[in-house]
Amino acid sequence: MRARGIGVGVGGLSVALLLTELVLTRIYSVTIWHHFAFLAVSVALLGAGVGSLIVHLLAARLARVELHAWLAGCAIACGLSIVAVDLALVHLPPDWYGGLTGAFTRVTPRLVALFSLSAAPFLCGGLALAAVFWRHGERVHRLYAWDLVGAGLGCLLAIPLLSLLGGPRALVAAGLLACLIGV
Repeated sequence: MRARGIGVGVGGLSVALLLTELVLTRIYSVTIWHHFAFLAVSVALLGAGVGSLIVHLLAARLARVELHAWLAGCAIACGLSIVAVDLALVHLPPDWYGGLTGAFTRVTPRLVALFSLSAAPFLCGGLALAAVFWRHGERVHRLYAWDLVGAGLGCLLAIPLLSLLGGPRALVAAGLLACLIGV
């Protein structure tokens, strides 16, 4: 793949990831209450950090892996995990009003599961982006520019997509975009 193709892939994946992060903030504020909305940023950083750490720890093995297949697999996994997060948030919201006695302790495992699953798209994105930056270190300045442009576009698209599609469908749109990047 040419350098521009890799840059477009980095930018497109960044669009999907930032769009997902902002839409998750909105969905968390509605379904899990606004107190937990900030966790979208924390979950994104956790997932991306773990993905990058895995690339670092497996650097010797990844040196033998064909990069384009790795990136395609990570992007498709990212897209599918975004849709899985969407389904989980829509169908498994915490039951805040299920009773007063021990309500928080009953909700805690569900919240941990939702937040852990929400980190999966960012883990896949971290695996892809860290591998690209590591393997193409000589062009990291251009790739990072693609990353920043994609992140900015993801932020710009969040408000219109939330207005037009609503939160769950905007997440599906982000997942479709990530899958398209992988194809």
